[in-house]
Amino acid sequence: MPPPARAPPAGPPPAARSRRRHMELVSWLKAEHGLGHGHANALVAHTLAEDSGT
Repeated sequence: MPPPARAPPAGPPPAARSRRRHMELVSWLKAEHGLGHGHANALVAHTLAEDSGT
């Protein structure tokens, strides 16, 4: 008898969670530090890439 099927993980897929986290950080930098969208986006992208080792 095959093992029971596993249920998919709850919530959005990892890529969607990553994009959401990215945009949350961009929004925070814009609101708290007055950065423009482009600068905030570049900082977040660079920092997340460093953290992931890529």
